[in-house]
Amino acid sequence: MLFESAGPAKSIVRIAMSYKPEGPIEAVGSAAGLDARRIREDLHRFKEQIESQEGESGAWRGEIHSGQRTG
Repeated sequence: MLFESAGPAKSIVRIAMSYKPEGPIEAVGSAAGLDARRIREDLHRFKEQIESQEGESGAWRGEIHSGQRTG
C-alpha cells in the first residue's frame, strides 16, 4: 500500500494485491469477477469511512521503510 500526497487535505492510495482462489467455488466466483467486485466495494466503504471522519484520530503518524518503523 502506498500513500501519496494529492494536496494539503487529500491523498492517493495505491494498493497492489494478488489473490489465488482456493477450491472450485472460489475459482468460479473469480472467473465471474465476483472477487474483484468485492474488493472494489470494500475499498469504496473504506474510502467513505475515512472521508467521514471529522479530523485526525491522533494515531501514530510515523513511516515504515524496508519493514522498519520510524517516528
